[in-house]
Amino acid sequence: MSRIKHRRIDPKTGEFYNLRLDAPKDEAVLKRLILLNMDDPNCIAARFSHWKSCAANIETCFGTQYKAIPAERCVDHVFESIADVV
Repeated sequence: MSRIKHRRIDPKTGEFYNLRLDAPKDEAVLKRLILLNMDDPNCIAARFSHWKSCAANIETCFGTQYKAIPAERCVDHVFESIADVV
């Protein structure tokens, strides 16, 4: 959830940034960044709650095909983990 909490978008370019992991170096870009409505903390909490209520059923349905990938890491490591199980 912290990755979403720190996500911002540059409305001029459509580029996404994470203020904790890859904040823009250009001060003008940093000042333009906005929080999307779907990234509001209340919205994040509601979406995460819904996901948790569905996760057990997903794991049950997919059995051994289901693989949990920890996402609270740098994006490259997450993609490496996904590639390892695909």
